[in-house]
Amino acid sequence: MNNKFLKASISHSTPPLSPCVGLCKLVDSVCSGCFRTMEQISGWSRMSNDERQRVINSLPPSIEKT
Repeated sequence: MNNKFLKASISHSTPPLSPCVGLCKLVDSVCSGCFRTMEQISGWSRMSNDERQRVINSLPPSIEKT
């Protein structure tokens, strides 16, 4: 999945897609696949659309290369 799309402006009624790429492995409490923290991963389903978008916007640029 091209995560550049995820950083685009989206409607507040459309939830941002999860940045999960199915390569889950925690290294120092950060997933080596999507670069989210364990807290961000476990809280994803309870986050508002704005909170999810903030998480996506906080991910390192290198995720866009996957």
